[in-house]
Amino acid sequence: GKDIRRVFTVKYLSIFLEYNLNGNEQAMSVLKKISSRLAFLYRKGPFLNQRCRRLLCMSLIQPFFDYCCSSWYSSLTVQLKESLDVMQRKMIRFVYGLHSRSTINSSHLAKIGWLSVKDRVRFFKILYAYKIHHGLAPKYISSSFVTFSSFHAYNTRGSQTNFLITKEDSSRSIMLDS
Repeated sequence: GKDIRRVFTVKYLSIFLEYNLNGNEQAMSVLKKISSRLAFLYRKGPFLNQRCRRLLCMSLIQPFFDYCCSSWYSSLTVQLKESLDVMQRKMIRFVYGLHSRSTINSSHLAKIGWLSVKDRVRFFKILYAYKIHHGLAPKYISSSFVTFSSFHAYNTRGSQTNFLITKEDSSRSIMLDS
């Protein structure tokens, strides 16, 4: 007997959940937070050495790039992905004390020990898969996956390496085999 108000975006645990799950709202929020913190650091930059600038970027800004990035980054528009890359290049310029028009390339990332935004998201996805595969992930996550060898005895490429699949996919596969 109660009316439910329709909303297109909900913020839950600092993540914006959108009706279409495209992650744009989350990316805009991340860009805004990064921009404000980077502006603060730029004002304090003359008093900091390169090591301190790197440490501050890693502790105050990088977590915004990383928080749940594997869930929202992949579906972003090309423009938003580029905006995140631009912010990362601004961080690198800040760390090295470079001019705002200085060109940043992969050697700058390698020298500072950072991955590009795209590669960092990929790293987290691979890390999650590794943890699930080796039983290091929490039960509520790992319980959603099974290995190929646990539901059939056929000698397939997947069963030889024992890749993980979701339980949904395994039940669908069993139904198709029947």
